[in-house]
Amino acid sequence: MRNLELKVRCSDDVTLDMLAGRALAGGAVYVRTMGQRDTYFAASRGRLKLREWRREEDGGDGGWSGHAYEDGEAGAALISYARPNHSGSRFSDYQIGPVDDPEALIPVLAGALGVRVVVEKRRALYRYGNTRIHLDSWRAWARSSS
Repeated sequence: MRNLELKVRCSDDVTLDMLAGRALAGGAVYVRTMGQRDTYFAASRGRLKLREWRREEDGGDGGWSGHAYEDGEAGAALISYARPNHSGSRFSDYQIGPVDDPEALIPVLAGALGVRVVVEKRRALYRYGNTRIHLDSWRAWARSSS
Protein backbone atom coordinates (compact mmCIF):
# COMPACT_ATOMS: atom_id res chain seq x y z
CA MET A 1 0.00 0.00 0.00
CA ARG A 2 1.07 3.60 -0.45
CA ASN A 3 0.04 6.88 1.12
CA LEU A 4 1.12 10.50 1.36
CA GLU A 5 1.66 11.97 4.82
CA LEU A 6 2.65 15.30 6.29
CA LYS A 7 3.96 14.87 9.84
CA VAL A 8 4.56 17.71 12.26
CA ARG A 9 6.24 17.01 15.61
CA CYS A 10 6.12 19.71 18.26
CA SER A 11 6.33 19.91 22.05
CA ASP A 12 4.46 23.23 22.14
CA ASP A 13 0.66 22.81 22.28
CA VAL A 14 0.06 26.45 21.33
CA THR A 15 1.96 25.97 18.06
CA LEU A 16 0.14 22.70 17.36
CA ASP A 17 -3.21 24.44 17.91
CA MET A 18 -2.17 27.19 15.49
CA LEU A 19 -1.17 24.60 12.88
CA ALA A 20 -4.46 22.75 13.37
CA GLY A 21 -6.31 26.01 12.79
CA ARG A 22 -4.37 26.58 9.56
CA ALA A 23 -5.10 23.04 8.38
CA LEU A 24 -8.83 23.48 9.02
CA ALA A 25 -8.88 26.92 7.36
CA GLY A 26 -7.18 25.38 4.32
CA GLY A 27 -9.86 22.73 3.94
CA ALA A 28 -8.50 19.83 6.00
CA VAL A 29 -10.96 17.77 8.03
CA TYR A 30 -10.32 16.70 11.63
CA VAL A 31 -10.56 12.90 12.00
CA ARG A 32 -9.61 12.02 15.59
CA THR A 33 -7.00 12.29 18.33
CA MET A 34 -5.24 9.24 19.70
CA GLY A 35 -2.40 8.19 21.96
CA GLN A 36 0.21 6.06 20.23
CA ARG A 37 3.19 4.03 21.31
CA ASP A 38 5.58 2.90 18.56
CA THR A 39 8.26 0.29 19.26
CA TYR A 40 10.83 0.41 16.44
CA PHE A 41 12.84 -2.75 15.82
CA ALA A 42 16.30 -2.97 14.24
CA ALA A 43 15.21 -4.35 10.86
CA SER A 44 17.91 -5.12 8.28
CA ARG A 45 15.98 -3.26 5.54
CA GLY A 46 13.31 -0.63 5.72
CA ARG A 47 11.58 0.03 9.03
CA LEU A 48 9.60 -2.23 11.31
CA LYS A 49 7.46 -0.99 14.17
CA LEU A 50 4.75 -2.24 16.44
CA ARG A 51 2.13 0.50 16.85
CA GLU A 52 -0.28 0.46 19.78
CA TRP A 53 -3.01 3.10 19.99
CA ARG A 54 -6.06 4.24 21.88
CA ARG A 55 -8.49 7.01 21.10
CA GLU A 56 -7.86 9.98 23.40
CA GLU A 57 -11.37 11.41 23.43
CA ASP A 58 -12.80 8.16 24.78
CA GLY A 59 -11.45 8.81 28.27
CA GLY A 60 -10.27 5.23 28.64
CA ASP A 61 -8.02 3.85 31.34
CA GLY A 62 -4.85 4.68 29.41
CA GLY A 63 -4.20 1.08 28.37
CA TRP A 64 -2.58 0.38 25.02
CA SER A 65 -3.83 -3.04 23.99
CA GLY A 66 -6.76 -3.77 21.67
CA HIS A 67 -7.89 -5.67 18.61
CA ALA A 68 -8.67 -3.21 15.79
CA TYR A 69 -6.94 -1.09 13.19
CA GLU A 70 -6.28 2.59 13.83
CA ASP A 71 -9.87 3.40 12.97
CA GLY A 72 -11.05 1.44 16.02
CA GLU A 73 -11.14 2.48 19.67
CA ALA A 74 -7.82 0.80 20.46
CA GLY A 75 -5.52 -1.71 18.88
CA ALA A 76 -2.12 -2.76 17.71
CA ALA A 77 -0.50 -3.50 14.36
CA LEU A 78 2.89 -4.55 13.05
CA ILE A 79 3.94 -2.19 10.26
CA SER A 80 6.83 -2.56 7.83
CA TYR A 81 7.53 0.40 5.60
CA ALA A 82 9.99 2.27 3.41
CA ARG A 83 10.06 6.05 3.48
CA PRO A 84 12.68 8.70 2.67
CA ASN A 85 14.56 10.25 5.60
CA HIS A 86 13.64 13.88 4.98
CA SER A 87 11.16 16.33 6.45
CA GLY A 88 7.99 17.55 4.80
CA SER A 89 5.43 15.61 2.81
CA ARG A 90 6.55 12.17 1.74
CA PHE A 91 5.19 8.96 0.32
CA SER A 92 5.38 5.74 2.32
CA ASP A 93 5.14 2.21 0.97
CA TYR A 94 3.93 -0.04 3.76
CA GLN A 95 2.41 -3.33 4.81
CA ILE A 96 0.33 -3.66 7.95
CA GLY A 97 -0.98 -6.60 9.95
CA PRO A 98 -3.17 -6.64 13.05
CA VAL A 99 -1.69 -7.82 16.34
CA ASP A 100 -3.97 -9.29 19.00
CA ASP A 101 -1.35 -9.58 21.77
CA PRO A 102 1.33 -6.87 21.51
CA GLU A 103 2.67 -7.61 25.01
CA ALA A 104 3.60 -11.13 23.87
CA LEU A 105 4.99 -10.05 20.48
CA ILE A 106 7.33 -7.29 21.68
CA PRO A 107 9.78 -9.56 23.55
CA VAL A 108 9.84 -12.03 20.63
CA LEU A 109 10.77 -9.34 18.10
CA ALA A 110 13.10 -7.57 20.54
CA GLY A 111 14.97 -10.82 21.15
CA ALA A 112 15.38 -11.53 17.44
CA LEU A 113 16.00 -7.99 16.12
CA GLY A 114 16.67 -5.62 19.01
CA VAL A 115 14.74 -2.44 19.80
CA ARG A 116 15.96 0.86 18.36
CA VAL A 117 13.58 3.22 20.14
CA VAL A 118 10.16 3.47 21.78
CA VAL A 119 8.16 6.65 21.11
CA GLU A 120 4.96 7.73 22.86
CA LYS A 121 2.93 10.55 21.39
CA ARG A 122 -0.46 12.19 21.15
CA ARG A 123 -1.52 12.44 17.51
CA ALA A 124 -4.23 14.65 16.05
CA LEU A 125 -5.13 13.29 12.62
CA TYR A 126 -6.51 15.45 9.80
CA ARG A 127 -7.21 14.63 6.15
CA TYR A 128 -6.83 16.89 3.17
CA GLY A 129 -8.06 14.94 0.15
CA ASN A 130 -6.02 11.73 0.16
CA THR A 131 -3.26 13.22 2.35
CA ARG A 132 -3.02 12.38 6.04
CA ILE A 133 -1.82 15.24 8.24
CA HIS A 134 -0.34 14.17 11.59
CA LEU A 135 0.12 16.81 14.29
CA ASP A 136 2.11 15.07 17.03
CA SER A 137 2.88 16.05 20.59
CA TRP A 138 5.70 13.81 21.82
CA ARG A 139 5.35 12.59 25.38
CA ALA A 140 8.43 10.42 25.68
CA TRP A 141 11.44 9.46 23.65
CA ALA A 142 13.10 6.50 25.28
CA ARG A 143 16.06 4.81 23.58
CA SER A 144 16.58 1.13 24.17
CA SER A 145 19.65 -0.98 23.66
CA SER A 146 19.74 -3.30 20.68
